[in-house]
Amino acid sequence: MTLDKGRLKMEIAKAERGDVEAMGKVYRHYAFGDFDEDQADFWLRRLAEAGHPASQFNLGKDLVEEGRITDGLEWIRKAESADFGPAVEYMAEIRKERGARQGTAD
Repeated sequence: MTLDKGRLKMEIAKAERGDVEAMGKVYRHYAFGDFDEDQADFWLRRLAEAGHPASQFNLGKDLVEEGRITDGLEWIRKAESADFGPAVEYMAEIRKERGARQGTAD
């Protein structure tokens, strides 16, 4: 999704005022349209901080993949607590794997 310059400027202004829908548009612009990794990361984090469960989950997965396991799982747990399906499934799998490892350690 690519926004023209005027629309992008308008959506950024709304996003900076806390409009979650506008944050999503700006994030998608930078993540999937006019690619800018730094801006996409910035707006993904803003969405996650605003309580958007899908963004919390995606940010968490990104952090886990970067090796920041504790930080990543914290974000995924937030999405899980909002009953976001992929986060619920992800954490169930993590718990299952941990349980299996603990069972073999005895």
